[in-house]
Amino acid sequence: MSLEKKNTPYILDCTFRDGGYYNQWDFDDELVEKYLRLLALSGIDIIEIGYRFFKSKDYCGPFGFCSEEFLEGLSIDPNISVAVMVNASEVLNSSKDLDRFKQSFISANKSRIDIVRVATYMHDADKTEPLVDYLKKQGYTVCINLMKISESSESDIEETVKQINQWKIPADVLYIADSFGNLDTQKTGKLIDLASTFWGGDIGFHAHNNQGKALTNTIAAMKQNATWLDSTILGMGRGAGNASTESLMMELNQKNDNDDDRYDPKVIFPLVVEEFESLKKEYGWGHSLLYEVSSRYSVHPTYIQEILYKKDKYSTDQILRSLERLITRDSTSYSSEIAESLLVTNEIVKGEWDATGYAKDREVLILGAGPEGERNSDQIENFIQRKDALTLSLNVNRYISEDLIDAYVIVNRIRFLTELNKKISNDKSMILPLHILSEDMKESIKSNRVLDYGCNISSGLMEVDQNHCIIPFELAIAYALSISIVGNASKIYLAGFDGFEIYDPRQDEMLEVFNLFKSISSIPLISITKTNYPLEKRTIHDPSI
Repeated sequence: MSLEKKNTPYILDCTFRDGGYYNQWDFDDELVEKYLRLLALSGIDIIEIGYRFFKSKDYCGPFGFCSEEFLEGLSIDPNISVAVMVNASEVLNSSKDLDRFKQSFISANKSRIDIVRVATYMHDADKTEPLVDYLKKQGYTVCINLMKISESSESDIEETVKQINQWKIPADVLYIADSFGNLDTQKTGKLIDLASTFWGGDIGFHAHNNQGKALTNTIAAMKQNATWLDSTILGMGRGAGNASTESLMMELNQKNDNDDDRYDPKVIFPLVVEEFESLKKEYGWGHSLLYEVSSRYSVHPTYIQEILYKKDKYSTDQILRSLERLITRDSTSYSSEIAESLLVTNEIVKGEWDATGYAKDREVLILGAGPEGERNSDQIENFIQRKDALTLSLNVNRYISEDLIDAYVIVNRIRFLTELNKKISNDKSMILPLHILSEDMKESIKSNRVLDYGCNISSGLMEVDQNHCIIPFELAIAYALSISIVGNASKIYLAGFDGFEIYDPRQDEMLEVFNLFKSISSIPLISITKTNYPLEKRTIHDPSI
């Protein structure tokens, strides 16, 4: 249908298009039915139903292709305008791709699609004229979406907008897309004002929520006369997501006294609560520290989406180091090869210290942070003195006298920063992989005796060598066990390893570490305080151990 003129901007809900980045554009049939029915009741102007991809490397659901046959099978209210998005980069590579594009779009009067949005980068915008020309002649309303616009200079934006405004058949709407979510209200208003100066048609705005400003930026765009405003249900969209449709409706209602132009957001509240709240918990979109940092350094949001998807497998330190690597390189465009290499590397990092014989023929006691360690601290100290055990403290604990501790074992950079505040005595050894530290951090421990034993993380592996180890998780216990193995310990005791709840993922990680240890070493591993791990157990109160 053709859009009716309104006194207020149009709201374009692009939940299935932008939100499809989380589920490969494959939405449940019942959710689709409820979404289409309730959005129609809410008074939404436009639904962008999905992408029209022309090829796919991986699995992609029907909302990634939006074929005419598929759209005909959907119960879309005839009063709602339907949009799809096309990535210009898919079409501009060859004449064959252009032919495929043209064959895909039949005459608009025979299609359920009313609006086609052509997404392009600034440097390719001038090349999209043939696409716009063809779509306009087919009868579609056409939008040009300028992506990553915050990365362009004002002069480049002015030049590009002037150029596409002078086409023989220009697009109907020029969209400003805040792809990195790094605009604020002032910059948003300035960009809309700049584009409006050189553009003869309508202006649209598409916000991302990396810094939690998607809604306020959208309102700022509206105040500068942007008349097409994007949003999604509960903000579901790529990376940190978008302005939420329900919030935008309420904002526009508050600013509009004309009942004929008001939306009814209450009817979509059940959709938000019953369907999208659970999707948000599953996929984790929304404003977060990682998305905010990525937006400030123009890191493509899909990298963060990939990192967060795998976050349960990696430590906070690994994740932050991956983000650091992205910041120091050009990460404005997404590369699956770079994404795969972020958290896992094939390069083996070795330390300077040879741990061979470090514990030769001695019994080792590893101190954990569990409450049972503190509860039995007096007996543990007696045990250390009686056995003359080589005592390794995982990080810093204060329930055992520092005089009885031989070395502090640290494997995580975040933990290292925490432990520094506890003021380790200068004469105490610290065993850690120096490669995880920045130069400033290394300076801070110059006075300590640092034993640099390399540490590498690889899922499902535990291997030890004289100057490095490979462990499955960035856990100090795995690192300490590796050192004990290569150090030729005669026996390993554990104290303060109580264990976690059975459904706690940390419990699974610990169990995997202990199982891997047993698969590569025959050194007896014994807990001398209460534990729920399946280890050999002895009591610290038994004088015979």
